[in-house]
Amino acid sequence: MSEQQDTGGPALPTVRYENWRVEVAVPPMWRGHDEDVNDMTKRCEQRRQEILRHVDGVNKNDVTIEVDKREVCPFCDSTWELMPEGYPDVGYPACCPKAQDAYAAMLAERKREKD
Repeated sequence: MSEQQDTGGPALPTVRYENWRVEVAVPPMWRGHDEDVNDMTKRCEQRRQEILRHVDGVNKNDVTIEVDKREVCPFCDSTWELMPEGYPDVGYPACCPKAQDAYAAMLAERKREKD
């Protein structure tokens, strides 16, 4: 724990600014969440190549493609969440009845395959 000058109160954290970057957004092609991953990867790489071609003094390793990933329910598009610990079936989805029905069907199929 770092110490600070005695100000009569508790020590406060120091703010450090790190991981500086410039981000260039690549807009979707109006297809929303169903945008093909390969298409978007190609579009991002094209944009990256354009930046490298038109901006002097930029190292090619400094221009990278980053993407946020989020697991979602294929039925309701909610963030994928599981039932709380202690629920009888590990991995049971918490978001919607369709996902729960699909999970129950998958468990039943696995059980039939074992028998």
